[in-house]
Amino acid sequence: MIVVGCFLVTICTRAVTRCISIFFVEFQTYFAQDYARTAWIHSIADCATMLCAPLGSFISNRVSCQVGIMLGGMLASTGLILSSFATSLEHLYLSLGVLTGLGFALCYSPAIAMCHML
Repeated sequence: MIVVGCFLVTICTRAVTRCISIFFVEFQTYFAQDYARTAWIHSIADCATMLCAPLGSFISNRVSCQVGIMLGGMLASTGLILSSFATSLEHLYLSLGVLTGLGFALCYSPAIAMCHML
């Protein structure tokens, strides 16, 4: 069950960051912005996920992997919900990019570590 749970965490974190690009055309049209400004959403989400991954490891080592994953899940879902109310690209940079990316970072590292601890 641990491996299945970690597999689902990995699918959710990596698949969502890869699938953000599906909405690029809609973001460009809705916010009337060019591709370069819209591409920052995906870049910030990936950057936050990878740069904050050591924070996820730190939290899982200090507290527990379960706490890190739950905290990351709450942050990521909050970021995704807030991004649905976005009125500008800057709002998406913060909600979908930073907040969701930070949540994914807190989930991803402990999920991988839990599989290695088995």
